[in-house]
Amino acid sequence: MLYKRIRYVVRFKGAYSEFFPDDIILLSHSAAGLQVKLDALLSWCERNGLTINVLKSFVMVFGPLPAVRPHLSIRDTELPIVESTVYVGVTLTSTARNIFHAHRVAQAAKARKVANAALGLESYLGRIPPQVARTLYTARVDPHLVSACTIDLDVDAASLQPLKQVQLTFVRRVLRLPAQSSVLAPLLDLGLWPLRYRRCHLAIAYARYLLTSPAQVPRAAFQASVQLAVAGHPTWLTDLKHALAALPCPVRFDYPWATMSVDHVDELSRALQASLCAYVTEHVHTSRKLTVWQNALLPLDAIASHPTLEQLNLRTHAYRGLNAWRYTIYPTAL
Repeated sequence: MLYKRIRYVVRFKGAYSEFFPDDIILLSHSAAGLQVKLDALLSWCERNGLTINVLKSFVMVFGPLPAVRPHLSIRDTELPIVESTVYVGVTLTSTARNIFHAHRVAQAAKARKVANAALGLESYLGRIPPQVARTLYTARVDPHLVSACTIDLDVDAASLQPLKQVQLTFVRRVLRLPAQSSVLAPLLDLGLWPLRYRRCHLAIAYARYLLTSPAQVPRAAFQASVQLAVAGHPTWLTDLKHALAALPCPVRFDYPWATMSVDHVDELSRALQASLCAYVTEHVHTSRKLTVWQNALLPLDAIASHPTLEQLNLRTHAYRGLNAWRYTIYPTAL
């Protein structure tokens, strides 16, 4: 309700207006083409009474650096070339293999700082109950761990490690687990998904939004991605396919690009949940540290019935209740 009442205005030379363009980006395959677009933007702004802030304008070069340094300008003012910047809240870097690498590092640092601050409350309040810790995690830590995940897809699992480590450390501290303990079952016990699955789930939900959005620009961007994929070029859709195939239990994304529909995306979402269930059951029965799960909460006959994610959550709730009872009656039993 608060954000619905917020209005954004701009002040220029004492005048206020609610209508203003911001965060404009121009793309081109050549320096000459980019200069043409800069000149066209300047001409359009002059016709419409707008002014370009040259001091906040700059150039980034992605891919191989040109042999000759390009000189681009606005009103005879040459624009500087930078290797990193923040665009609509996302840090982009032109000199790294993954242009989102700096963003992941920064968000991991922020998430770690917030997680430490949240759990530091135990020094003043005593032990934080798991459900309260989960609320703190979803409200304060998770937004940093999934920041930009709808565009920064997890094609390279290794680069996700700093973010993943924050989630694992948080869960171990909340549940008082050793540093080398398995955390997949405790994650479900807290009602959380492993970070790779969580980020893929949000990416699939974003694909659904692109297919159903009434806004023209998101739909046009999705159609452009489809056309590139059909032509055999790497694009957002192909990255999503690689990210799903790289999961511990791979998810197949074999739908024809040109006829992608909401039904296909919904089926993909169900396949992702089935993959998570398969990953959990396989992990439980190949671990030497989850005997209670193997023999009581998730025996082989339960696996044979292919439990759903909801059924697994019910089992984790039972596990949480068992531990709470044991801790209350026999504190030393744990």
